[in-house]
Amino acid sequence: MKAVAHHDHYRDAGVDTDEADAGLQRLIKRIEQTWPPRGAGMGAVQLPIGRFANVIDIGGVGVAISTDGIGSKAMIAHMLGKYDTVGIDCVAMNVNDIICVGARPISMVDYIAIEEVRADILDAISIGLCKGAKIASISISGGETAQLKGMVHGFDLAGTAIGYVPLDKILVGQDIQDGDILIGVESNGVHSNGLSLARRSFFDQHKYSLSHRFDELSADLGSELLRPTHIYVREAMALIENIKAIVI
Repeated sequence: MKAVAHHDHYRDAGVDTDEADAGLQRLIKRIEQTWPPRGAGMGAVQLPIGRFANVIDIGGVGVAISTDGIGSKAMIAHMLGKYDTVGIDCVAMNVNDIICVGARPISMVDYIAIEEVRADILDAISIGLCKGAKIASISISGGETAQLKGMVHGFDLAGTAIGYVPLDKILVGQDIQDGDILIGVESNGVHSNGLSLARRSFFDQHKYSLSHRFDELSADLGSELLRPTHIYVREAMALIENIKAIVI
């Protein structure tokens, strides 16, 4: 559960972040009551809610866990009838959160909610999931497919990932100090964050079509918005011993 930012922009795009934050705070208070007492050992939660991921003490082993979905990128895929890349986004949104606490992603499960099950769509989604898993060097150990006709229009795709991090190596920026070097990795596109804002700008405000081409881009607008989220696992793991914090 991560805090929602840029309230005014998201509200303009139809996302009520104030209401979301209010509901989230109530939810946090309730679910924290499920936590074992601090110092309990097995099952002890290591971080406050609000980080990219959390870490659970499993017999002295730190197991990082996070869940996320592809958001309204599913709408772009459904509009284009192209489903073979969104699985990469699903993997990315989860493993990229796992590395932010210093953990190495290990495995994930996926959840597909779909209006009407079609074998070709599920197969296409699985292509992206497997490609993303290969890039992230993880396994996909299971999942769930739910046909929710009348409840879901199109489809939704989400996942939950786990990773490993020694309990004394959890990264939350606790050792950051003046003079530290900031390394930035260039984004490869819109990712699966902020698609509501992008859709509002391109489609609601300016009435562009998915086939519109901008001179600055090598592909049409739909293909650009569907560009898979970059998976940063390899970069992070190559530098993990010398990193004090990671923010995606």
